[in-house]
Amino acid sequence: MNKTTFQISQSPSSNELHLIVEGPLCGMEAMRMKNIINRNMEISPSSVIIDLRSVHDIDLTGINMLAMMHKSLKEMQTQFSILVCSNNSFMDKVRETKLHRFLPFNYLPV
Repeated sequence: MNKTTFQISQSPSSNELHLIVEGPLCGMEAMRMKNIINRNMEISPSSVIIDLRSVHDIDLTGINMLAMMHKSLKEMQTQFSILVCSNNSFMDKVRETKLHRFLPFNYLPV
């Protein structure tokens, strides 16, 4: 079983919250990611970046958590960005939901 790890950092100078996710973003781990972001929102960052370049699998819970975060951050007028590699295999699942059209994915080279 693959373990999911989360690494969070805050940049006071740029008022940015950065979360790096490694491993699968499925089920309870996706909900854990959302809780980590919510717990760190008390600093009122102007920007939240979630780095999914090391995620190798995602399920509907993971996709829904990204959509929910996007909605709540938009309401708070907080910029949101999701970093993925151009060849991330899980993006096929995201495209099936059509949410890739609305979520702020930034495709980076491999």
